[in-house]
Amino acid sequence: MAPPVLCLCCPSRDEAETKLHRDKTEKCYKLGVKKRDAALDQRWWAFPHDSHAFDFSSASGADDAEQILVHAREIVDDIAAKVITDFPVQQSFGTHPITKELLDAAADKLWHVDPPAPPPAPAPAAKPIVNQTKGKTTALTLNTKQSTAQGTKKQASNVKLTRPRSAFAEVHLTPIDEIPDKPSPLPKRFNVPVPSEKTKVLCDVRPQAIAQSTLLPDLPFAQRPGLADPSDSTVTVLTNHFDVLVSDARPLYRYAINLPNDIQRNRRKALVQRLIMNDADLSQQTRYFVTDNMTTIVSWQELFSDRLDKPFLVDDYKRGTVGSVGQISVTITFVADINLTDLLAYCQGSWSRDTDQHGLVALNLLLAKGREQSSNMDTFDHGQNKLFWRPSRVQIDAGTCIIGLRSYSYSTRALMGGLRLNVDVGMSAFYDAKYLTAYFKFMDWKIYKIRRHVIGLRVMLMYYRGGKDNPEMDTPERRTRTITGIHEKKAGEVYFLKGEGAAQEKISVLAHAHATLHPSMLQYARTDSWVVNVGSTDRPTWILADLLYVIPGQQYKRKLLGNQTAAMIKEAQIEPEPNRSAILTEGLRALGLRKDGQTTTPAALSGCGISVDTRNLQLPARVAPQPRVVFAEGSIPTSNGKWNSKATKFISKPKPPPGVVRFVTPFKAVYSNLLLEYQKGLRGASRDYGLGLTVENQVSSIDETSTSTIVASLTKLHALKHVALFVLVLPKDDEYFGRIYADFKSAADQELGIVSICINETRMAGSIMTPQGAPKPDVTANLLRAYFGNIALKLNLRFGHANHGIDSGCEAMRVLRTEEGEVDTMILGIDTTHPGVGSAGGTPSISAIVASMDMHFAQYHGAMRYQAARQEYVSDTFEMVHYHLLNWLKNFNGRLPSKILVYRDGVDEGQYKKVFDHEGEAIRRAWNTVRSAHGRKSIADLQLNFVIVTKRHHTRFYPTKPPATTAQFKVFKGNCQPGTVVESGITSPYYFDFYLQSHFGLVGTARPTKYTVLEKGMELSARQMQDLTNVLCYTYQRSQSAVSYVTPTYYADHLAERGRAYLKSALDELPEDADDAAQEIAIKAAWDRGGGKDGNPWHPNMDDKLFWL
Repeated sequence: MAPPVLCLCCPSRDEAETKLHRDKTEKCYKLGVKKRDAALDQRWWAFPHDSHAFDFSSASGADDAEQILVHAREIVDDIAAKVITDFPVQQSFGTHPITKELLDAAADKLWHVDPPAPPPAPAPAAKPIVNQTKGKTTALTLNTKQSTAQGTKKQASNVKLTRPRSAFAEVHLTPIDEIPDKPSPLPKRFNVPVPSEKTKVLCDVRPQAIAQSTLLPDLPFAQRPGLADPSDSTVTVLTNHFDVLVSDARPLYRYAINLPNDIQRNRRKALVQRLIMNDADLSQQTRYFVTDNMTTIVSWQELFSDRLDKPFLVDDYKRGTVGSVGQISVTITFVADINLTDLLAYCQGSWSRDTDQHGLVALNLLLAKGREQSSNMDTFDHGQNKLFWRPSRVQIDAGTCIIGLRSYSYSTRALMGGLRLNVDVGMSAFYDAKYLTAYFKFMDWKIYKIRRHVIGLRVMLMYYRGGKDNPEMDTPERRTRTITGIHEKKAGEVYFLKGEGAAQEKISVLAHAHATLHPSMLQYARTDSWVVNVGSTDRPTWILADLLYVIPGQQYKRKLLGNQTAAMIKEAQIEPEPNRSAILTEGLRALGLRKDGQTTTPAALSGCGISVDTRNLQLPARVAPQPRVVFAEGSIPTSNGKWNSKATKFISKPKPPPGVVRFVTPFKAVYSNLLLEYQKGLRGASRDYGLGLTVENQVSSIDETSTSTIVASLTKLHALKHVALFVLVLPKDDEYFGRIYADFKSAADQELGIVSICINETRMAGSIMTPQGAPKPDVTANLLRAYFGNIALKLNLRFGHANHGIDSGCEAMRVLRTEEGEVDTMILGIDTTHPGVGSAGGTPSISAIVASMDMHFAQYHGAMRYQAARQEYVSDTFEMVHYHLLNWLKNFNGRLPSKILVYRDGVDEGQYKKVFDHEGEAIRRAWNTVRSAHGRKSIADLQLNFVIVTKRHHTRFYPTKPPATTAQFKVFKGNCQPGTVVESGITSPYYFDFYLQSHFGLVGTARPTKYTVLEKGMELSARQMQDLTNVLCYTYQRSQSAVSYVTPTYYADHLAERGRAYLKSALDELPEDADDAAQEIAIKAAWDRGGGKDGNPWHPNMDDKLFWL
């Protein structure tokens, strides 16, 4: 039975206390509003318990709808700890509960309130409020009191609140500079009201910042060598960047807030808010500064009479001890004067090493303040420069406790020609607001799952502890706790010591609950109740799980399961026109930059002489040429970033490998009526692509208990008949089968050195399953032909060969060869993956480096190491590159490459220098070592290009007109053409960077990849670098289309993920209390399982194969 909906004011009061409390209602309400207004101005929310009291029986119809909204907002802000989302809180006064429906109805006041209706005829008692959607009427029945000489009587008054239908739209960008007045409807799941006026875009944004003839020797990285000659490939694109205008820049001042480093984020935020509220000087100056409530204050007048450090002492309440208050030392330090004029000069080409990020920090904080001033109830902040749209709530997966919310990321950047505001739309997963026991049920009541998912969650105590004697115990801040543990025993078996000295006694959590809870709550204090620790690990505070509620607004950062990931992707797939529309409406409105379809400027910005032009920036672009791809029979053209190689033989293929293909499954039958068709499908693909595989008809079961049992099962099968390929069949992608997959790969790659592949029936669902989830009755190998064609692409690589190459006549690829046509460039892809949230303790980072090893730049060899967690640069760069150079000598008849082209993935901008200094130096040292050791001293110095590949950014492009024809525009699904390059307007004024959308956007809005050249030793022009990078996206061997970022980086990313699979079981099986030494032993044992040479974790048989693709 679910706990009752909590009454915020009176759950523990008797009738007399409740009446007395109601008598104070009006006074308390006015006090609450006054404090709320002050809190709004100071960026904190703290209302007294009594401010929740509001006697709705005094409401008088439509005029009070906004008053209801104000009070409803207070209630939810309080109980939900600064976040308003779905929250089953009910406050009862007479017969008028505050519920979500009331919140929705009151929120409709912001849109429209119909004139009061004439007094209705007598009617039955009012039904519960029902909130309907999208233009339908929401009836809110309020009881009003009318005093007469004879006494008080009640009269029903109906307030009809109606939200008018909005113009939900799909924006058509024809003509170029307009959003249509009457757009067509969006998909139901993504309704976005579009501004009613036509929106003009900024045109002719020209690069103003580059002085071609001026060298800037102080630049730490490669300077842009000029812009590419667009020739006949010129196009224009819109982007989700907006001009930030500075008309009358006022001086700004930056201060640092210094607290002890060990204070966690939420506590730090509370301390800063308390400091600002309680300090006499700061509390009087809140209108003159903004803060992130963490580390920074930016003001537009100096806050103190001098610039000396200012010490403060801030009260720090110790949870669980009534009236106990400590103090924390906080220091505010002056950091810098900020002049936005200097930042604008930087954008226009006036380089100075003194130009730093202070101005951008100030602009982002001012934007956040402006967003706050807009008082938009539909959004809430979470993290830095990110807000979420509450009405977008979707259930990620039926029966789970995970929801999705649409997000808007925003940031200002100093870019070529000016300051830009970038706004992007996305989707993030959140914990749903539910009673904690709902999560236990979701986790099948298995304690290891529960601990993994709920430890660290913030929860609200759903009962009162202090009563009228200690009301401070019941403030939202004091009732908010963090889960630190789950006890394996239940409430009747968990004991703690209560009291002090001689009065101390041992008491069970159950007995304590019966002694202290209000009688209405005792039904949830059961012998078998789960018990949760909300104290520290050394001084636990045990609470019944039934009395805890998960606070909304907590982002889910753990890895989603397969079906959840698919649901998130589906919700996030917003096509380009709705994507742009959402930013122009929801996004800019949430930032306070648009209101009622018009551009607005919040006071925080206008007071500093800053405004934002809310029209999309239009930029010049070019389309890089598409190459021809080569197969055994010759070359074929590519079109729209794709090609069709059906029935085309691979450019290189193996002789039929010795041995058979054996299908295995971790249980006796997986759709046993289809396994025969899978074998036929693989047999047909082998025939079509000339692989020559011998596929056996039988399926063998394996013991999937652990890696060792899988190794034993596969070894036994291999001994009976030599196996060339193991095929594992799995029914779906979830946590259990993910573990089996990882163990299977460890067994095949590391222990046995046998090529393997996995078939996942979830991936084939469209071919083999009905919409109801049952196998189709007429599944044949022909239905599976496309799927097994893709399997054939993987297998040819895993046997050590290449699928396709790029035509030798491709102009872009000539820079990789000598004048005689010999390959003299080795391409490296480097990536480092870090442990995610929820990873097992002691999980290391994994770095991978892949290197091209053939004339087609199709076959790559891998090298991989594990290293300290979250270390960005690759510690063993020298060893891995040295290993690759020795293999290069073997593959190219003793020749050493004179050029190395590096594509480095996953580096934050602030890490560029550290990564390049370490890895660039190590690559040169490895090359020089091989040159000296193998008598190649006559070769000139190495020509090194080092390029950072950035996938995780928020820049998007939208075509300004249909490319070529309307039909072609539909082919691209509203995205830009494959090969679109943007190198001005939103790029660096100095550094060599560009954006490239190389791929065909299959779903949603295509994300371009940003490339930043840190070293340009190969002396390529801007056009050569862009075209070469675009062509390399066509060399990805598993696809028949260009990929979204450059191939060697893609390969390195895949290899690093395989390394994580090798460690999965070893880390998962460690006990929770395992120390660092035990973790290191387990990791090393799992890594060395393959006995590979040169530090690689796989069997030596796999050294020359792309086995991880």
